[in-house]
Amino acid sequence: MNRYKEKMAMVFVLSMAVFTVMAGTAMVAGIIQSTDSIGNQEINDFIVGQSVYVRGFDLVDSDDKADIYVVIDGSKPESWDDGEVIDNSTDHPMVLLYTDVARSEVDKGLTGYTGPKLLGVVGNNPGEIPAPGSYDIVYDRDQDGYFNASVDCVDYGVCSGFNTEIPEFATIALPALAVLGLFMFFNRRRNQK
Repeated sequence: MNRYKEKMAMVFVLSMAVFTVMAGTAMVAGIIQSTDSIGNQEINDFIVGQSVYVRGFDLVDSDDKADIYVVIDGSKPESWDDGEVIDNSTDHPMVLLYTDVARSEVDKGLTGYTGPKLLGVVGNNPGEIPAPGSYDIVYDRDQDGYFNASVDCVDYGVCSGFNTEIPEFATIALPALAVLGLFMFFNRRRNQK
């Protein structure tokens, strides 16, 4: 029985060590997320006409400037490899790029935070974030165009950071029909009096 307890203790210690190293590695570069204009919560799904904003927490930055990329989500399961070109035309084609972004525009944990920063509007016109689609936001702290796992961060390393959709006909038609029906109901009641 003593040998079993020793093995379980060793498994626990090793598990905690692996968890600590993984959590420490993830927190080195900080967190970046898609959000709405208020920036209080992460939002992952947007429809045509909505604006996509970005916010961060504990972003690593020595010179207070970074580049922010919006790229098409790569192949499934997605992975971001250390040293990978961010706007690689095969794995992560670039949609938008913002250069020299001040850390205070996106890092919600900073004193003097002015964000969240507007990334773009969902639509299918030039300069907009296309719909439908799946995208990642990459915070390139050292502004070198490469993903460096120790200093750069991506909103999700294994799945898309946010998705854009074109609303289905029923999503628009049903509320419009309900309002029209109410209008006709009250109009008929008024005419009967």
